[in-house]
Amino acid sequence: MAAKSEVLFQRQIYDEALDLCRKCSRIHPKDLDIIKRTAAIYYQTEKYDRAIKECDHMARLAPERQDAGLLKAMCYEKKEDWYHAAQVLKKIKDSPRAAAMLRKARGKYTLDYKMMDWVSPWFRDERREYYSVAGKASKSAMISANGKVQFQGDFTKLGQRSTGKSLYPANTGNLWCFVDGAGKRRLVPGEKYEFLGPQNGNLALVKQGGFFGYVDSHFNKANFGYEEAYNYCNGRALVQKHGLYLMVEEHGKVVKQCSFHSIRSDGYGNAVRYGVMIAEKDGKQQLYNSNATLLNDFSADELRFPEETHGLMAFRQGDRWGYVSRYGQVIIAPAFEDARSFSQGYAAVKLNGKWGYIGTDGKLLIPCSFDDAQAVSPKGTSWVKNGAGYQLLKLSIYPK
Repeated sequence: MAAKSEVLFQRQIYDEALDLCRKCSRIHPKDLDIIKRTAAIYYQTEKYDRAIKECDHMARLAPERQDAGLLKAMCYEKKEDWYHAAQVLKKIKDSPRAAAMLRKARGKYTLDYKMMDWVSPWFRDERREYYSVAGKASKSAMISANGKVQFQGDFTKLGQRSTGKSLYPANTGNLWCFVDGAGKRRLVPGEKYEFLGPQNGNLALVKQGGFFGYVDSHFNKANFGYEEAYNYCNGRALVQKHGLYLMVEEHGKVVKQCSFHSIRSDGYGNAVRYGVMIAEKDGKQQLYNSNATLLNDFSADELRFPEETHGLMAFRQGDRWGYVSRYGQVIIAPAFEDARSFSQGYAAVKLNGKWGYIGTDGKLLIPCSFDDAQAVSPKGTSWVKNGAGYQLLKLSIYPK
């Protein structure tokens, strides 16, 4: 019967082949060839859920066999369930076919047409939740990594969440203040600032009269008069005074004098992201840790902050971009017109004037077809732009 069922299967007479397979399985319930043929018949007749159950049965009997996983992943592909397809394929090692199927799954996405004029990078608060600020005309919104609008309003600028407090620096008509998680004003200073950062360690970064400094929760000046200054991180902040960069504690006490000539910020007032600082010395940018200690000897014409802990960072030498590790090892040689740092195994790159996404092997996962593309969040979302504005790209290998 087994041989006859195979002949019928090859001749695509699936009903009779399935009937013989069922009879064989009652006699030999652990015959892997019969189970596999049954699964293949269900696959060919588009009964994918039944095929998946047969694949699971085969996997329980012979965990080492890859064909069960491959067929199961093919069923999920047909169902366009890229999340479960990817979960199956990740478990199949040393299989070129599985690797090719996984690459295909990783390149699938949908678009949520937010139509924003501008967006900011994702930031992580102390609760390890991720947000981005996006805006259209004079309105801004705080949007979570899964695309949910936390609050929105007539803000020209919004900053990241204060440490331990649901307070966000916001600019409304050239007036900086703090708003809560519903977008309502909660703390309004009695004087105008040119910039206001989040409250970190009870101190908030401000700019006034062309100088930087810090204010407490009542907007009393704690220390002031810096040419440059950045948000506090773990009780310390980087400032510049009389042309020198200094590391100071919360009361302004200098704990270290730095030797670099300029520093990069992430746009939210942070000089440190994921424990990494980027500073320039003698015309080259280098990587430092949060205590302003040089991480390695690697230098580049330009470096970009990491988007996750130990994530590969984009760097530029000449007019091309590549990727380097935190330890100064070049992982992907410069080959791109522009690039963002890696997150979640994806990095946005620019080729022939358009943006797409590569994997850590440097090969394209999503073709370069966007006018702009930002980093991928831990929720599998990213901002991409076409002629209509910014949309939220949602990778299909992430759960809905």
